[in-house]
Amino acid sequence: MHCWLRGSRRLLWQRRVVIARGILIFRVHGFFVSCNNLILCNYRHLLVSIAGINKSIVFQ
Repeated sequence: MHCWLRGSRRLLWQRRVVIARGILIFRVHGFFVSCNNLILCNYRHLLVSIAGINKSIVFQ
């Protein structure tokens, strides 16, 4: 009985470690996704502003 308890406790601990790693990876992934979205938005905005500047130069 005691051995079974120890084994289940070890399994529980491993499960906790796996869950903790999963949460950590999920958070890091979410952080990178939000950063990428921010960079993409800024890049798109930059491209649009450059295109606008080029158009204004051409029309002048």
